[in-house]
Amino acid sequence: MADFSGWVKALELPAKITGGVFSACVVVYFLDRSGQLVLADIGAWVRPVVVIVGALTGCLFVASVVAAIGEIGGATLKARKTKKGQTEQEAASLAHLDKLSEQEIYMVCEALKEGSPSFTSWAFISAAAPLVEKGLLIQHVGQFNQDHWPFTFRDFAWEEIEKRRDFFLEKEKKLEAERKRKGR
Repeated sequence: MADFSGWVKALELPAKITGGVFSACVVVYFLDRSGQLVLADIGAWVRPVVVIVGALTGCLFVASVVAAIGEIGGATLKARKTKKGQTEQEAASLAHLDKLSEQEIYMVCEALKEGSPSFTSWAFISAAAPLVEKGLLIQHVGQFNQDHWPFTFRDFAWEEIEKRRDFFLEKEKKLEAERKRKGR
């Protein structure tokens, strides 16, 4: 049985080439039909070759265009699905802002007072791990001093924290008043 894989590979031409050859064949064919270029004068075999090459490159060009559209459509769907997944994940993370522990609130307020979503703290601070787990905070990876480990609130979380600035600062005041009342 013959192996035609080499021929199939030979037909995998870029859309620019197949489109150009197809367009040239169409122009030559219509010039012949209008009488401005008589292909029969060149040879009886030229018109059938122009038609066959035009049909073949036209099919290859259309297939290339359809494949490109399919790739673009697939990429768009994947991006939408990813965006939707991120939006759902962000919403789930933001829901945790309503139920932060006392230590987590102090950490959020400290960042608010500094005016930056990025801060440094002890690497193993107990309030950071739950915030990282909840998807609100990033604990950076690298070689850092254990006492000055970098953390950053995620962009979407920081936006919401800034919107709720007064809420968190008021909550911190209440916690401090409670702590003083209990004598801690």
